[in-house]
Amino acid sequence: MADAFRDRMMAATRVVRSEETALKRRIAALYASCARDMGKEVAHYGADSLTGRRAQALQKSMRAYVKALWQDVRGLAEDAIRKGAEIGIETQSGMLGDALHGVGITTRQSFASMFARTQDEAVASVLNGSIYAGKRAGLSRRIWNNEALLGGQIEQLIASAVAQGRSATQLARDLEAFVKPDAMMPDNWNDIYEGLPFAFHVDYNAKRLAVSALNHSYFQGAILAGRENPYAEFLHWELSRSHEIYDVCDTYMEHDEGLGKGNFALDNAPLPHPFCKCTWYIDCDKSLEEIGEELGEWLAGAENPKLERAFGEWKTTLLGVDNITGYRYHEDGTIIATDDWKTRTDHFSIPANYRPYAVIETCSGAKRQIDRTFYDANGTLKRQIHGGPHAYKATYGNGGAHAHDFEQGMRVVYSDQRHGRELTAEEVKENYDIIPHSSENSPDDL
Repeated sequence: MADAFRDRMMAATRVVRSEETALKRRIAALYASCARDMGKEVAHYGADSLTGRRAQALQKSMRAYVKALWQDVRGLAEDAIRKGAEIGIETQSGMLGDALHGVGITTRQSFASMFARTQDEAVASVLNGSIYAGKRAGLSRRIWNNEALLGGQIEQLIASAVAQGRSATQLARDLEAFVKPDAMMPDNWNDIYEGLPFAFHVDYNAKRLAVSALNHSYFQGAILAGRENPYAEFLHWELSRSHEIYDVCDTYMEHDEGLGKGNFALDNAPLPHPFCKCTWYIDCDKSLEEIGEELGEWLAGAENPKLERAFGEWKTTLLGVDNITGYRYHEDGTIIATDDWKTRTDHFSIPANYRPYAVIETCSGAKRQIDRTFYDANGTLKRQIHGGPHAYKATYGNGGAHAHDFEQGMRVVYSDQRHGRELTAEEVKENYDIIPHSSENSPDDL
């Protein structure tokens, strides 16, 4: 087994667990805030008993609170789904990036871009419910069903309070206790609200839905990306250390379809149940070093039908964004900036020494002109390309774009006393996206 694969997925799972905790806290805070707001509004009705007309108005306003609560919970859940899918995708793109990094090639971001459509698919499958077997409603409907139930209970609570002649002040306390997570039941609850059980842990179902959606999007992201990763061979299942009650997870641990005990083909991998804490990870029988060497050889020109099928359409992009040949280029031949400083607001200076083959993009001239600073193989400042003439400079060709050369950190001054020089044809081509366009420098002519 590739321990590095397992370690990466275990680290990703820890991140998901942390996201779960934060998500549950946020949902609890939403319910607590809603409870306070409901209580305050009801208290405005004063100490008098609630009449039928006032009760109807109150029920209407409380339904609005329930709807707002549903929308807030849905927003948190949708954000969690996107985060979960992103983490799941990264388990696969990161594995490939780690393997290549071991042989001196850094392309992790490129692998991540390869799985962008997969991430969108993972998010959609959880949002619309297609990930689940049988007829299952999408996330919005399931959350609404939960909150609509709460809304009906609140209407029942108000009706009971009116029938008992409760004042608005008394109802406000009861309503806030009913909606607030982990609140204590008032002593006289059963006497006043007969037939309406007190909603202990009222936020439980919302937490369950949101946390399950987060975990399922993490699972779906990893599975879908794994299906596109030729080195992802199976999913392994292990019971959690806290697993005490026999359930379906015990059968997963014993499962054997010819791939080894507890291993599933990715197309046959089971979806974790809600609040499942068991351990699962995607694995293979090759070491990370073996994978890196194989990927590196293929990028260098060796034939490999398996990798060609999986990544063939991305090969040019992969070769264009690694550090094998120095600077990195887009498919159209323009340079790829490694550092985007265009939006920096602090007072910074361009360093004389930086990372090897770095390209820093900055703005000048009220942020209308884009400039690029190039570093050589030793990380020494080598050249600057200015995408315009500046307001105070003599006009050069190519719409005023020009270059500055540096030696030992000092700008070169040319014989004509100009600090800059005209761009070469190659510099025009690789910086075409930041220089003023004209018929003189059409990329088709370069």
